[in-house]
Amino acid sequence: MSNYRDKNDFDGSINGFCIGLKKGNTSYGYIIYNVEKYSVIEYCIQKNQENMYDSICSNQELENDSIEIEYALYTEDNIEYFILVSKNEGSTFYSNSGNEKESIFNSTSVTKNENWYSIIKKISTYKDSASYILLKSASIPQEVYFSEEYIEKYTKKYACAVVAMLEVCAQNDYFNYRTSGSHALDAAQIAPAFNYLWNVSQAKVYEVKKGISYGSVYDSYIENALCLFASSYAHKTISATCTQNPSYNVFTNAVDKGKSSILSARIYVKEDGKYVSSGHSVSVTGYAYYRSLATNNYCYFLKIADGWNDSARYIIFDQDNFISSQATVVN
Repeated sequence: MSNYRDKNDFDGSINGFCIGLKKGNTSYGYIIYNVEKYSVIEYCIQKNQENMYDSICSNQELENDSIEIEYALYTEDNIEYFILVSKNEGSTFYSNSGNEKESIFNSTSVTKNENWYSIIKKISTYKDSASYILLKSASIPQEVYFSEEYIEKYTKKYACAVVAMLEVCAQNDYFNYRTSGSHALDAAQIAPAFNYLWNVSQAKVYEVKKGISYGSVYDSYIENALCLFASSYAHKTISATCTQNPSYNVFTNAVDKGKSSILSARIYVKEDGKYVSSGHSVSVTGYAYYRSLATNNYCYFLKIADGWNDSARYIIFDQDNFISSQATVVN
């Protein structure tokens, strides 16, 4: 196996993936899988055959000032495949058939960040500043934070969406995550719960590093995984509501009602000199919004368990940062 590429609809949602095949340094084609049909929909296996993504790049002979926005494929018919390329601050889709298509979502309208910490902050920058006034804040009744270090230590796996789901299940007491009579975390309970969610959400491993399997989960699988966990572990029948590209109010309303929710989003981050799409899922534990005394502008934040640390962080909620986003709210 070689490199892996997401396969997207033109709205940016992932519906499959393309895996390039290699033996040594020689390319041997590719396999395209559709998660909605649970099947391979196209493959080409022969010596010196590039994967679909690299083949389009080679055919287009992209100029030096071109930037491949995402290491991903786009299609609406599973016949013609496109890559998204930025040129002179504009963006265009280029296909394996040599066709061009204007970007349906203009990449220049989405903020390009160095990394996730460009929009995930400690709230002290605003809370302790005389330049900002807190207008309102709130939190859910029970906040739970699991760090990446802790999860990796006891499961030898990591996927941000699985951690976010685990936190939601702990917030709602679907399982016992603390040792009896204390506030200490109980790895004997947490590790099996994590592994159950990993399996029912069909997490797929994209990298194994230093003995840790790193995986990803399709956003559309989160809702069902939460329902299955509540049924299996807590013998409760629950439902969840998914909203694409949600407003800030979707999360604040959930928090005000004491409901758990997950934000799944994709942003542009810089890797090896190129801006690429990066996905992350976090459990939302509250919100806060401020007004700047200097500009009178409002600053909207969601209080989150970022999946990396064991304490609260705040993500700037601005749709200009998101290529796409999803809210999953437990009802």
